[in-house]
Amino acid sequence: MANEGPQFRKLKLPKLHRKYGMNIEAKTFYESRNMFDDDKFTWVEHAPTLLPEASRHRFDSAAIHIYKKCADEKTFNNVSMYETSFIKIQSPIILEKLRDIMKDTDVYFGERSVDIEKPFQPLYFAWDQIKLLYQSSVDDVDIEVHDHIGVLYDFMATEMKGTHDRILSLHGEGRITYDLVWTLFPKGTFVFSFRNGYRQAMRVLSCARRDRQDLWEIRCEYVQFNGYEYGLSERYFSVRHFFDTKPITSLDIYPWKYVHDSSLKQALIDRGRDVLDYQSKHYLQYVGLAFDPYSHAASDRYEPKDTFQERSENATNIPITKFNIKGRIMVDSHLFARSHEGLRKDIRSFRNKDRSEDQTAVPSKNILTKNREDKSAQDGAGATAESHAYHIRARPDDDQIRANRKEVERNDDYLLCMSPLLDGFSFSDKKWFHFLVECIKPVAFQHKAFDHLVMPARQKELLLAFAKDQDEKVRELDDTAGQGLLVLLSGPPGTGKTLTAEAISERVKRPLYHVDTHEIGSVVETLSLRLRQIMNMAAEWNAISLPEADVFLQKRSMDHSKRNESIAVFLRELEYYRGTMFLTTNLIDAIDEAMESRVHVHIKFQRLPPVSRQTIWKNFLAEMPVYGSTVSEAEIKELAAWTLNGRQIKNVIHMAIKWCAQNKLPLDFVSVEHVIRLTCPGATKSEPLSEVNGGEQRLVRTLSGME
Repeated sequence: MANEGPQFRKLKLPKLHRKYGMNIEAKTFYESRNMFDDDKFTWVEHAPTLLPEASRHRFDSAAIHIYKKCADEKTFNNVSMYETSFIKIQSPIILEKLRDIMKDTDVYFGERSVDIEKPFQPLYFAWDQIKLLYQSSVDDVDIEVHDHIGVLYDFMATEMKGTHDRILSLHGEGRITYDLVWTLFPKGTFVFSFRNGYRQAMRVLSCARRDRQDLWEIRCEYVQFNGYEYGLSERYFSVRHFFDTKPITSLDIYPWKYVHDSSLKQALIDRGRDVLDYQSKHYLQYVGLAFDPYSHAASDRYEPKDTFQERSENATNIPITKFNIKGRIMVDSHLFARSHEGLRKDIRSFRNKDRSEDQTAVPSKNILTKNREDKSAQDGAGATAESHAYHIRARPDDDQIRANRKEVERNDDYLLCMSPLLDGFSFSDKKWFHFLVECIKPVAFQHKAFDHLVMPARQKELLLAFAKDQDEKVRELDDTAGQGLLVLLSGPPGTGKTLTAEAISERVKRPLYHVDTHEIGSVVETLSLRLRQIMNMAAEWNAISLPEADVFLQKRSMDHSKRNESIAVFLRELEYYRGTMFLTTNLIDAIDEAMESRVHVHIKFQRLPPVSRQTIWKNFLAEMPVYGSTVSEAEIKELAAWTLNGRQIKNVIHMAIKWCAQNKLPLDFVSVEHVIRLTCPGATKSEPLSEVNGGEQRLVRTLSGME
């Protein structure tokens, strides 16, 4: 009876040689290409004799296989040129030693062998250890170890010595060629970079050649804060093709041993310890370079999907946008992480180094679910009407901050590789940046501003008491309405409304967040979200917010539906505001009743009388640096006769000081009065101007010379 169905022949797998890898020899094989198909090749024992596939197993006893391939596709006189492609180490004795030597590398050891491709990076980096092992094994009882290691060392001395000597020579001169860039970056090497305008130490994870992009790509790790804890993040560098040799220190990144400043290591360790002081929210002064977080993330976090991925010209060298910032900032990495989900910092936590995913995601008992307040913390540049649900850690408490510090300080290498960048918000630029820890300093609060505030003493003390009391009432996670302090300051321009808010914030040492109309926007559909974002940031930092409020304070009417909607949105958001807000307006009799009913304090400012103007003149003249001032008390009284508001007086003094400083002249009465006429042509004076020391003619002549 015929068999039904397909018939299968049982395959017989070749058995391993009984002395697999035990012969003290290295066997060489050669690549032989198919004459009809260049893409097909095989390995042969003798060039160009073919090595039959069925016979290959009889060479399994060799300790090392050396595979060579044609150096060129075309040959001359039928003689092929061959170069070593890779070696297969099969000796169990060699494998045992190499596993120990290369335990911290990325070399993959199979059960019975390991393949190492040209240029044999692992062998080069282990050169001294293998040489020492070979030399020291002479006296071993088991001469077999010496002989097996000798096979490997002989291969290295034959195949690699020329390159090895060349590398030593170049490194000694502090120079490198493109093809040998990899020799600078063995895994675990500490490196230094000043590429983005700040000093950064890192540790090498890998160095790979990307032939399609004609570059070497170096992957490094460093320490940074994700808003809750510290961990290791990755950063990519590239070295593009260059000809001849170049100084090693001219690379964007180079080994630490080429850093000539012996004090730099300790300086970076001390800097890393300074960074640990800024794990919460900190109100600070800043002068220096700051970095756009979006371009910085693109440069730091670029990672190829696979070896063959196509990349743009500057994929791993994306330029970082820098800004010169001078002013007050709030450092707050936690709020930055909450409000910039797309820029979250993926770290490998020190407490669980095996976990590769972002440590922002944690079990539900430790998380703060994104809610009404979270949505309002985003930076204006990235704000959208839509929000995605995600979970983040709560702000680190004192115990967590101490634990973070202890974890990092236990290893100086962590401090050395600490990122100097702090996530923060610039109150003058209304944007988030990465700030350098070296450029921050404590805020120098202007306490005299409150003392110089020209308003009844009782009003000043009440406002100060309310602001201090609000300090104790801000609760981070409470949505209850009515917890904020709303102060309405109304009156003509230049009567001291803004100055009052500034003076209060200086006395209570809290940030003042000026909110202009452009920052809020005028589109009703996004107004609620933007207001919520700004209010949440101000409340989170216990800042005093100072919005331009005229558009929200006017009485509603049937003729302005859009404005009515904006006012309704503003009123609704005020119900949930938890901070202190000073609303300033030039409107006096046109304030919406619903808005007025929600404020806790309403102070009406009148036009400045001469006695108030005299106090303002005196205060400003006393505070501003000049080459010298000859303005007397009697002249200050005469200046107070000019019908100027506080803002105009301040501007006049500023302009007069600039002019006098430029001409190296003392600030005198005549100079100030002429600046008044130039800058405030509509101002009037209650008394006629009197000549003072004949100075008017001198000033007129000088002004004519300037023109």
